Amino acid sequence: MKFITVPILLLSAILLLGVFLRFFRIEELATFRADQAIELSGARDILSGKLTLIGIKTSNSEVRNGAVMYYLLVPFVWLFKGDPVAGGVLQSLLSLGTVGVVFYIIKKYIGPKEALFGAFLTATSSLLVLYSRQTLLAFYPLFFNSVVFLISMSILKKFRTLLVLTLGIFLGITIQIHYSAIALILASWLLPLIFIKKNLWLKYYFYLFFGLLLGLLPMIVFELRHQFFNTKMLFTIKSASANVNFLGFWQDALSRFLFGGNIFFTRIYLLFLSGTIILFRKKLGSIQKLSLTFIFASIIFTLIFRNSLQPPYEYISHYA
Repeated sequence: MKFITVPILLLSAILLLGVFLRFFRIEELATFRADQAIELSGARDILSGKLTLIGIKTSNSEVRNGAVMYYLLVPFVWLFKGDPVAGGVLQSLLSLGTVGVVFYIIKKYIGPKEALFGAFLTATSSLLVLYSRQTLLAFYPLFFNSVVFLISMSILKKFRTLLVLTLGIFLGITIQIHYSAIALILASWLLPLIFIKKNLWLKYYFYLFFGLLLGLLPMIVFELRHQFFNTKMLFTIKSASANVNFLGFWQDALSRFLFGGNIFFTRIYLLFLSGTIILFRKKLGSIQKLSLTFIFASIIFTLIFRNSLQPPYEYISHYA
C-alpha cells in the first residue's frame, strides 16, 4: 500500500516504544496526590450531573483554572470506574498524540529524518514519560501547545481567517487548562508583527480575539456570574522573578527533557545551539524563526510570572 512508507513504519515503532514506556506498570508508577484527587473528583461530579464552569485553583493563588480537563477526564473516569489511573491514561494518550503532531510539523516543514528524530525525542524523553503518568494540569498543555504551533505555522504559509479563528479558540482552551498558556498568547500577538503583512494585521487580531473569546467562553460566563472573581485574583499575583535562578531554570528544564538531567551535556548543547543560530541566522527558515518566537515568549513569561524552579516542560515540545 502506497501510504505505508518507511517513515510511517519507523514512526509506528517509535509510538509503540512510547506506549510501552508510558503504560508499562502504570498502575504502580502513577502518582495520586491532592491535586489529582480534586481533578478526578471534578470529573466524577460531572458524571453525577453536577456540571461546572470552573476548575481547580492554581497552586500559588486563588485564581481558578477552567474546567476543560474535568470534561476530558469524564469518559476515562467512567471507563475505569473511578480508578485514579484514568488520569494517567488520558495524560499518556495526549503525550503520545504530541509525538504525532511533532512528527507531522517537522516532516512537513523540514524533512522526514528530522521528523523521526524529533518524534523519538518526544516519545522517549524521561521528563515527558515521567509526567505522562500524572494527571496534573501543568502537564496537559503539551499536546495543545503543539497544535497551537502547528496552526501558527499553517497561518505563516497561507493566511486564512478560519485558521486564525481556530488559533484563538485553541489558545482559549489551553489557557483554561493552565495559565502558562499566557506565553502562547504573547507569541500569537508577536506573530503578525514578525511574519505577516501589515495590511492583514487588523483582520488577524480581530479573528484571534474573537476566537479567544469563544475558547474562554465558560470562564467568561463564570466571571460575569461571580463579579470577575478570577480577574481580581489574577491581579493579586506578585511576580517572584527576582527569586528565580533564571539560567538554572531553563538549564534544568532542557537537561531533564533531552539528557535525563545531565547538566554537562545540556551546557554543551546550549553552546552548540546558540552558535549555530548566530552563525546561520540569515538562513533560518520559518519554522526556526517561529520556534524562536515561542521560546522568546516563554522566556518573557518566565521572567514575569514564574515563582518556582519547576521546569516549563509544557513548552519543550515546541523546539523538540
